[in-house]
Amino acid sequence: MPSTLRLLAIGDCNSSGKTPDTNVPKALVKRLAADGINCSLDNLGDAMNSSREGLAKAKAHSTPADVLLLSFGLVDAWITTIPMFYISYYPDNKLKRRTRKILKSLKKRLRHPLLKHWIPTGPVVRKKEFQQNIEQTIEVLRQRNPQLKVVLWGAAPTDDEQRNRLLDEYNDILKTVAKADNGLYLDTTLSIAASPRDEMFDDAVHLSKPACQHVALALEPLVKQQIDHTPS
Repeated sequence: MPSTLRLLAIGDCNSSGKTPDTNVPKALVKRLAADGINCSLDNLGDAMNSSREGLAKAKAHSTPADVLLLSFGLVDAWITTIPMFYISYYPDNKLKRRTRKILKSLKKRLRHPLLKHWIPTGPVVRKKEFQQNIEQTIEVLRQRNPQLKVVLWGAAPTDDEQRNRLLDEYNDILKTVAKADNGLYLDTTLSIAASPRDEMFDDAVHLSKPACQHVALALEPLVKQQIDHTPS
């Protein structure tokens, strides 16, 4: 194990958290440090990011990592109108932000009940592309460090059961990729299931600070397993 374990987190809003100090990767680093494992952390998670942005960030990230913490699905599985029209959030610029605002307004109008039989709908990122993006993200980062270890953690459930059923399918893809890559997968739902939902979420989708602690607690042994850590 290196003297300083280089952790790289890539994901959506539940990787970035409400603040740079209130998120799952940061809580995990604190737990590892308390157990004598010195870590550096690059957290590339951000709100509204899908696996597309994750892959783009992996390609742009030149620093090798020892452990990759990867979590996507919330944005990827979101059902939207005319999903073939998408403006990525990374890299971003003023023109893209302006165009994205116009596109969002158009999509909102196209959700009118009278149009639902005529306007195509679907997930932001279809499942086949989602799996390819996750696999390519790992492949790109492994070019920086062939010994890269991978821990994938699933999207947490929302307050919408229909949306959760689709999220389960995307989480299954993460699980499949983890198994094929000799990585490990965390069922995030199980790590917070014992606590009331209103304590685990700040709103419909965003994990609360206590939930971040729960998920970090569940991730800790997986990271240790990947780096073959033996308590001193």
